[in-house]
Amino acid sequence: VQRSKLQEYYDGGMKTCGSDNTEKIGVAAEETGLTIDQVKKWIGNARQKEKINSGVQAAPKPIKIPTGLRGSHSYNMFCSEYFMSGENPDNVFKH
Repeated sequence: VQRSKLQEYYDGGMKTCGSDNTEKIGVAAEETGLTIDQVKKWIGNARQKEKINSGVQAAPKPIKIPTGLRGSHSYNMFCSEYFMSGENPDNVFKH
């Protein structure tokens, strides 16, 4: 009975938990004896199920390159050369 009532509301446009559906969610909760949070959770689950059944897939996530594989940056190259040279820090920026 609860499912069919919730499905009626869902088919009638209660497809989000936004402020435009607050009143409908409250009425649906009252009629089914569920809490507002339970109705919101049901809406989220119904939307997810609808998405899966329709075959719509989310856009693939971009591939992230691990930090160590991005290559050298000029500051890091400067530091490594500076520390390898063993120069006196006071002489580095004198011309």
